[in-house]
Amino acid sequence: MSVIELPAQATLHARDFAQVLKERNYRFFAGVPCSYFKHAIDELANDPTLTYVAAANEGAALALCAGAATAGTKAACILQNSGFGNLVNPLTSLSQIYRIPTLILISLRAYPDWTKDEPQHRVMGQVLTGLLDVLQVPFWTIPREPIAFATTLAEADRVVEAGDVAALLIQKDTVAGENRPTPASDHPLSRMEAIRIIAEAVPPDAVVVSTTGMISRELFAASDRPQNFYMQGSMGHAMAMGLGLALAAPRATPLVVLDGDGAALMHMGSMATIAKHAPPRFLHVVLDNEAYGTTGNQMTASTVARLEAVAAACGYTRVGRCEDAAGLRTLICELRATNGPTCLLVKVNRREVEKIPRITSRYTTEQTALRVRDAIAHARQGGRINQFV
Repeated sequence: MSVIELPAQATLHARDFAQVLKERNYRFFAGVPCSYFKHAIDELANDPTLTYVAAANEGAALALCAGAATAGTKAACILQNSGFGNLVNPLTSLSQIYRIPTLILISLRAYPDWTKDEPQHRVMGQVLTGLLDVLQVPFWTIPREPIAFATTLAEADRVVEAGDVAALLIQKDTVAGENRPTPASDHPLSRMEAIRIIAEAVPPDAVVVSTTGMISRELFAASDRPQNFYMQGSMGHAMAMGLGLALAAPRATPLVVLDGDGAALMHMGSMATIAKHAPPRFLHVVLDNEAYGTTGNQMTASTVARLEAVAAACGYTRVGRCEDAAGLRTLICELRATNGPTCLLVKVNRREVEKIPRITSRYTTEQTALRVRDAIAHARQGGRINQFV
């Protein structure tokens, strides 16, 4: 199968999108959000006749759908193509071998022109359809007109009703809708304010790994340094990357991970690995706005999960939690002086700073990695990292 290019002017309203799925008796949805699905997810999550679960990662989303389908409810899994790798294991070792039917809805990021999207989507944007062919998952492109969408869904649904997995691919601006108000948040600190305070407080020779999305972009705007590794994509893996750096870099090098709540939840098991290996100068900061801010402020499970308590239970040496600037300044200095892996959870609001530059406006992803690699090499040779330019 191939992707069909859609006319740019046509759009499928989110209400029609949801209604067509309901007419085919889909009642359970689970996924990790993408901005291409922003309006669709809003519609599904706010429909009292449907169940939408914001999963920790894409593999868990497919497993959730497998559970619902096994219980007799038609289910659809929602994800962006750069997260498809997380889905491959349960797709091949659960859904396909047990023949548990599920519809997969995948956004086509970086397609057909990868230069018009962020670099983390580049590879998967070009190979996704080939992977689906190799994995023997039939796929269709979602049309931008309700009747045509209903016809396409009916074709995919024949595969699902036969007990298999089928995929529908969604291109940019396919589903339209009204922007819903951002859920209220009464925390005084904005994420950008917190990042500025942290950037001022970290040691000048520290290596900082920042998670994907706006956290990396805001760190880039607030305090660009050769020692900053701006992670674009690889959601949930900043803490594991930070641990690898901490264990392999010169022992005296401080390591700071700037994480988000959605990212920390995605691969939370890495907290246990960090605690087990106990790097001595490792600070894990989680900026928690209880939402996936980059993709439309869909709520995360951190509304109920205390991530600093998770870090403590895993075995971090010390943890802290703060909600204002004074508390952040005090705790970050205290945790910096603590020997062993430490975690600081900072509650922030959902106010966004407009016109934050993209990191790729100055550096390629390769240049970002090279700058950090050279800074660490300089430190290993006996110089302080902050002397490297």
